[in-house]
Amino acid sequence: MVENHVHLAIRKVQCRHMLSDSATTGRPAFQKESLIEWLLCGTLLTITYLAIPSWALQLTWKLFPKDMRTEACARWYWELLSLGFALLLTLGSWRRSGLRIGNIRQHWRGTVLVCGIPIALTAIIYPLLPERPFSDQGIQMWLTSPWHQDMVFAGFLYGRFAQVTPSYIHSKIRIRWALVLAAVFFALHHLPNLLSISAGYVAFQLAYTFLGMLLVGLARQWTGSILYGAITHMAVNCIAWATS
Repeated sequence: MVENHVHLAIRKVQCRHMLSDSATTGRPAFQKESLIEWLLCGTLLTITYLAIPSWALQLTWKLFPKDMRTEACARWYWELLSLGFALLLTLGSWRRSGLRIGNIRQHWRGTVLVCGIPIALTAIIYPLLPERPFSDQGIQMWLTSPWHQDMVFAGFLYGRFAQVTPSYIHSKIRIRWALVLAAVFFALHHLPNLLSISAGYVAFQLAYTFLGMLLVGLARQWTGSILYGAITHMAVNCIAWATS
């Protein structure tokens, strides 16, 4: 099963010696072999994150009464399965995965800034776009989806990359490589939208999800929590959903 392969890969990486998180220079301070393994694990997880809930839905859907087998019920059920999968990944290491309040008192000004910018930009730019492809989406788009996405990418993957690549991309650019890698995988997670959205919009989506993750992810880097990024993600998606 795909899920077993994911957990085997995770256990293998977790058993390896990780570098201390104290490195703060821009030099490539990371354990090369572990980084390669986690890049492979991130690739596998990005694929299975969508595949496993879909597989579980197909496997168990016939157990539901016929009058409950509606499209709306299927959407909610898929969201619950996705939340369950994300919780399985993160609860075992909840602190490292950002499931906490974090150090918000020290970084609240910066957090408000990096979280407020994408909300404002979405409210200004999105209603002006010629293509707004989310009109057929349910409220799950902003109510539940941001939480399991952020738990997987900003939570689980960032937490692991931060152990393997604790350095900044440059001594004067205080963004960790872990955040860059997590942002890459978060953006790639949207590639399947090519099946239902135009290639032009998906290219735009890949750009803004990557840059948005880099910006809002600073709140994760500073506070150690995914809470503030997830709330921002909810707000941005809600604006897109409401104005489509």
